[in-house]
Amino acid sequence: MLRKRDVEFVRDYYERDDIQLSEAAIRGRLYRLREKIEETMKMLTELAKALPEQQKQQVFTSEKLSDFIDALLSYEADNRSKLVKNERAFKLACMLADKAKKGADLIKSPYASMLISEEPPTYQLRAMLFIERFME
Repeated sequence: MLRKRDVEFVRDYYERDDIQLSEAAIRGRLYRLREKIEETMKMLTELAKALPEQQKQQVFTSEKLSDFIDALLSYEADNRSKLVKNERAFKLACMLADKAKKGADLIKSPYASMLISEEPPTYQLRAMLFIERFME
């Protein structure tokens, strides 16, 4: 299970130079942290598959996932170049775009307004505009 001190360690390691651990200890801790992250992602995937829709509506919302997705797509850019040099971020963006194409059929559905009737009407309008721009 991930802990708050795992996040603090990563922030300290990458933002400060005064960590009082050997390189071997740091590598070991980062390795164990990667294993925890991968296990957590697997568990979240299984939960997302197993949860009924009513529970998913409370847990997996656009508001709750937005910061996470933004963090996944962030990268260190070369300020002198407009080219994205981060293959990981690029591949994730491509994967999300591909999944967005599949989700476009749901939004275009005549029943879409009933599906997102609880959201502000601008949410559906933004989704439709995105699809039109994306499908060009």
